[in-house]
Amino acid sequence: MTYDIVDHIYEAAFVPHVWDSVLETTDRLSDSAGGAIFSFREGLPPRGRTVERLRPFLHEFTTGDMWKSCHSAQRMIEARPAAFVEVDHFLTEEEIKQDPIRVRLRALGLESGLCAVIPIPGGDVVTFIHMKAATKTSYRPPEIEAMNALRPHLARAALLAGRLALEQAQSTVDVMEKLGLPAAVLTARGRVLAANALLERLPKLFIPRAHGGLSLATNKADALLQTALAELSDEAHAAVRSIPVPAGEDHPAMVVHLLPLRRTARDIFTRADVLIAATEMRLNGLGPPTELLMGLFDLTPAEARLAAALTTGKSLQTAAKEQGIQFSTSRAYLSQIFRKTGTHQQSQLVALLKGAQPLRS
Repeated sequence: MTYDIVDHIYEAAFVPHVWDSVLETTDRLSDSAGGAIFSFREGLPPRGRTVERLRPFLHEFTTGDMWKSCHSAQRMIEARPAAFVEVDHFLTEEEIKQDPIRVRLRALGLESGLCAVIPIPGGDVVTFIHMKAATKTSYRPPEIEAMNALRPHLARAALLAGRLALEQAQSTVDVMEKLGLPAAVLTARGRVLAANALLERLPKLFIPRAHGGLSLATNKADALLQTALAELSDEAHAAVRSIPVPAGEDHPAMVVHLLPLRRTARDIFTRADVLIAATEMRLNGLGPPTELLMGLFDLTPAEARLAAALTTGKSLQTAAKEQGIQFSTSRAYLSQIFRKTGTHQQSQLVALLKGAQPLRS
């Protein structure tokens, strides 16, 4: 994975036409013959971007009624898989054969698809789909792994792209109004240049600091934020983070996402280097779904499955046995989960993921 494609992904969040080149790159990465991104909002035709060869099909799909009878899209949105998966695994042979979209794509020389589904706060859904040429076999594990390595970046970019309905962002004010999430834009040194009213209504979560800076509510969360901001200024090792913040007196458990402003996106946000946006963690006693954990904390599918199991009260040894992995492997996964969520003990991790109580600062 190169930093160039990651930069393009974050640029595309604000400049939709850049998705075209992102999809061309991910097509090459996964040996696909056609890729697309769609934003679905209940009851409305989807919006989308795609590579040049599929633009006539995209127009047909989004302007007519074809999207309403697409078994593939409906099934993937219902399933909301935790990673890039092959669509055919979720369809019957009859559905694959008769799905009108598949029939149309087959005529264009395209067959099996690789899909990721990103739920967006507010009920919208963004999907990424890549398709193999009909002359090729299904996706190989290295191709799927390469796409899943990009999924956390795609998920953060989709959060913004979905809220903006895949439309061009016009200005800082325009983005802040359309997001509908607590948000602010900052310099690489952490100085706040602009914040919306939703963020300003959370003074115990986002705490002003000297010289126009910003801190998060707990010491652990703030340490992650300050480290992430410092690393953003290092182009070679720029780390993009989703930072968990436990529930407090006046706010639920939330996750603060950092999205670097890259390339032409910086023209929209004058002098800014990063946008932060917060999403609420709505969890229940049954434990969080794995796709939520992957999207929020950059967990791999295996790490997310383990974290979800631990949240239901299972021991590490029991969770490892049920998932068919060695106990030593589960301990390695848990170490990575701690690092990515900013926790240090299993009890802290469970409390965080359930949104049950704040961590001790």
